[in-house]
Amino acid sequence: MNDVHRGLLILSLLTFALASGVARADSDPESHVAQLNLGADYWSTGTSIFSATVSLRGYFTPRLSIGGRAGALVTTSSSNNGSNSNNGNVGIPLDLQVRGRLAVFYLEGLAGPWLLINSNSVVRAHVAAGGGLEIGPFSAGLEMGYLDPAAVLGVRLGLGF
Repeated sequence: MNDVHRGLLILSLLTFALASGVARADSDPESHVAQLNLGADYWSTGTSIFSATVSLRGYFTPRLSIGGRAGALVTTSSSNNGSNSNNGNVGIPLDLQVRGRLAVFYLEGLAGPWLLINSNSVVRAHVAAGGGLEIGPFSAGLEMGYLDPAAVLGVRLGLGF
């Protein structure tokens, strides 16, 4: 693990811890501090990624939050010859998250290291932007970005609490 990856990992963990301890003093009743997310992504290496994550956010205004997202993932590949080193990996996605809401719409930016346990390169940089609808405790949206070494596009479903 090089210094950049180590720094991203430490920054992600600190932000995640900070967000979990921030009070909701400035949030409205529609805002949720914690959210359970399910995701399905296509990674342009020919790999599918399925994830379950928990987001913890602290609100700075009723519509702007910062926090972290962490969880578990599994990758699958349509490659039958076993040459795809991303096939059948398990991992841990760790992201910093900045999220803004306007009425029922949300936009977010994410960045952090994703750890792919059985991969040649365990720590991979992840940067993404997403958006969608958030109605009550439910959210659904799209996320597009980059997961080293290629683009990734996915869908997210969330339940806030």
